[in-house]
Amino acid sequence: MVFGDTCYLCGKGDDLTRDHIPPQGMFPGPRPGNLITVPCCKTCNSTFSMDDELFRAWASSGAQCSAAGKQIWRGKVVPSFATRNKKLRQQMRQDVGTAALETLIGRAKVPIIGIPVSRAKPFIVRITKGLLHHFYPDYNYTDIHFTVVNVAPTPQYQTAIKYLLPHLIYDERGEGVFRFWRGFTVDAPDVGVWIYLFYDAACFLVRHGRVAFAEQRRQ
Repeated sequence: MVFGDTCYLCGKGDDLTRDHIPPQGMFPGPRPGNLITVPCCKTCNSTFSMDDELFRAWASSGAQCSAAGKQIWRGKVVPSFATRNKKLRQQMRQDVGTAALETLIGRAKVPIIGIPVSRAKPFIVRITKGLLHHFYPDYNYTDIHFTVVNVAPTPQYQTAIKYLLPHLIYDERGEGVFRFWRGFTVDAPDVGVWIYLFYDAACFLVRHGRVAFAEQRRQ
C-alpha cells in the first residue's frame, strides 16, 4: 500500500525526497507558494526527468498556450535545445509534423510537435497518483487501472468535458499553468475522474478504478 510517508510510486519508506506534482520545472518564476509535493524515493525520482522535459516542451509548444506556457517555451525549452539536451532534441525531432492552419496571411502548413503516447501516459498517470496521494491519502491505488485520453478539440470531447466539469472539484496551481478537476463516482467509490489542463492548451481526461470494474463496463 502507498500510504503516509512512503514513496507514492513504489511504496518504499526509506531514502525519501519530495516530488512536485506537477514538476516544478513547468512553472515560470516566481513559482507559487502552494505547489503540491509528495514523498518519493530517490530511485523513482531519478527515472523520469526526460519524460518531464519532453512533456513540458510539448505542452508549451502550442500557439494557443497561455502566457505562462510561452514563457516556459522561450525561457526553458528553447535554451535547453540549444545548449545541453541532445536527447531531448532527438526525441522532439521524431515527433515534429505539420498541420494546415489559418494564419494572418492565409491558410498555411506550420510545424507542430507531438508526444508519443508511451511517454505521455506514464507522465499523466504519475501526476494522478501524486494527486491521489495528496488529496486522498487513504485511497489505495496500487491495483488500480488508469485510462488516459488526450482530449482533442472535437465536438464529441468538448461535450463530454462540459458535462463532467460541473460534477467535479476545481483547483489550480500557477496562473495559466495547471488547472485540474477531480471527483469520484457515487455508485463505485473507488472509480475516479480527473481532467487536466496544462498551459490552457493541453488537456487530458483520466479515469481510474479496479480492473475488474473497468472490464465489466466494457462488456
